Amino acid sequence: MRIYAHILMPLIFAFPSMLFCQTFPQNNATWQGVVYGIAGPIPYEQYLCGDTLINGQHYGAFYEQYLNFPNDTVRVYRGAIRVNGPRVWAIPANTEEEILLYDFSLQVGDELTLPYFDDPSTFFLKVANVYTVQQQGISRKVIQFVPQMGIEESWVEGVGSIRGPIYRGVFFADFLPELHCFKEDNVLRYRNIMDAACDFEYNCDVVSATDPLPIGEIAQAFPNVTQGEFTLNILHQGHYRLLVFDANGRLLKQFDQLQPGQHILSLAELPSGIYGLNLIETNNPLYLQHFKIILTRTGQ
Repeated sequence: MRIYAHILMPLIFAFPSMLFCQTFPQNNATWQGVVYGIAGPIPYEQYLCGDTLINGQHYGAFYEQYLNFPNDTVRVYRGAIRVNGPRVWAIPANTEEEILLYDFSLQVGDELTLPYFDDPSTFFLKVANVYTVQQQGISRKVIQFVPQMGIEESWVEGVGSIRGPIYRGVFFADFLPELHCFKEDNVLRYRNIMDAACDFEYNCDVVSATDPLPIGEIAQAFPNVTQGEFTLNILHQGHYRLLVFDANGRLLKQFDQLQPGQHILSLAELPSGIYGLNLIETNNPLYLQHFKIILTRTGQ
């Protein structure tokens, strides 16, 4: 397993023509990198593209793309991201609660405990240094944390972690991500590894706030806020079952014998609240998709 010693040199001279970046991208952004593990290096490609409404707030939709065997490109919805001043918030695809993704207001000596992006456990960080770097004519604030177990962690304003946008704080013995390149509008804006091939491109043909929010490549469910009915659009061949859980994980309802196509389903008999829905194949106990429906009705 390869471990890079990431050295981000502070900017010594500031130039009047220098552009300063926003806290974090909100659309048309791509990240490219590698995850090193027992199986060797595995490339990752992630992007923020399109927007969606969740609880009346606008979020950018965050996706991961990878090559599936034998030659099939798979796109997976990983969550929703929004920016509020120096802080960046996210709702991971497998959760219902918003989490703090980044805080670029941190100063030297600050400490914080954050949840992982898609895991209920947490990690601790302490700020060791704050400085500025310049790349591609853009000045970016860098927050460098005290290394843990010899692994460095830094956040680059407008880019995210040097591990990748959702991999901040991640360290496992068999899983070490490494960000290589960051682009906005398919233009290279930041390079973390100087010799990396920053060749990932994408077509922003996904969602807007008026479209259904995809939950992956198997199906789509919309709207995510409803007074009773919602649409499940199954895209792949097969036979499926949809399980409905309450916030405490209790199975309340299921829809059986679902096949490809659009299905108008109802939760009208359930009280207002947030419900987790899991899509599985009829003869396979593994969850294929997980998403949520917010049920709200006047008078409840």
